[in-house]
Amino acid sequence: MGLVYDGSNLLLRFRAPYSVGWVQVHVQTNATGGMTYTSATSVSSTLVDCRANRLQDQTIAVTAGLRYAIFLVPVQYDGAGTKVMYNGEGGRPDAVASVTTWVGLPTAHNLLSASHGDSTAASAVRGDIATAQGASPNTKWARYALGGAATYLRSDGTDALWAAVAAADLTGTTLPASIVTSSLTAVGALNAGSITSGFGAIDIGADPLTCGPATATSLTLKSRVVTGTDSVVATDFLVVCNSVGAFTLTMPTAVVGQLFHIKNIGAGTVTLEGAGGDTIDGDLNQTLYQWDGVVISCQAANTWVVT
Repeated sequence: MGLVYDGSNLLLRFRAPYSVGWVQVHVQTNATGGMTYTSATSVSSTLVDCRANRLQDQTIAVTAGLRYAIFLVPVQYDGAGTKVMYNGEGGRPDAVASVTTWVGLPTAHNLLSASHGDSTAASAVRGDIATAQGASPNTKWARYALGGAATYLRSDGTDALWAAVAAADLTGTTLPASIVTSSLTAVGALNAGSITSGFGAIDIGADPLTCGPATATSLTLKSRVVTGTDSVVATDFLVVCNSVGAFTLTMPTAVVGQLFHIKNIGAGTVTLEGAGGDTIDGDLNQTLYQWDGVVISCQAANTWVVT
């Protein structure tokens, strides 16, 4: 078998074996059929009669820049006139001869173009990525358009897709200390509109809590109004008492670091009591008359201090 490229076509010359009357010249490319023989796909497939002349010449039209595989399949016809190809299929022997070659230099072409047999042709658009798409055996590289703002590339276990961050993505996730320390410290002022209680306690260390730049209007903290016997809870900040009758307001068990604001705007007297023997400025209780207010904090276990 000999093969020459004349700049336009491939010129094939082959000699058929003595016992072979016909040869199927089967042509595939890297874009069509691939480099492994498959009878189902070809660029061209020609039956050549070699009975009168075992030496045969064939001209194969080609496209520059593609790789070609040429397969010579021995053919015979049985007594019933049925064509029998010795290509290893249907239990028949595999007697295929082959040769591969590049035709000319590869020409410039797009990444996702028909020049690639495993790609779906598409034009590039800013932000696009190429992903393998489609179920096997039809999986091909294809264009995947850029997702919307504030989305990220996420796997659903089968495909890559653009998606917003979901709460489930962060469940059970612990950020490394290096990220928590360096990243959150480096951003400087915290400009969030609010901090929800779902995070639990927020420890600001020895630094004061700054409300923000001069343009900030206020710092909104939790407050509630009580009108009768009640208890201060750990999530309170400002408790406003408003009743015409006297009642008792019980403090929570004193824990170091806690601080509350208590204000009585009602005509009734409010008795502020410690819990379980906790003291308030050395006493078990304090009396708040109308318009009295205190800032009460715990500096030592089971001890409240009024400032």
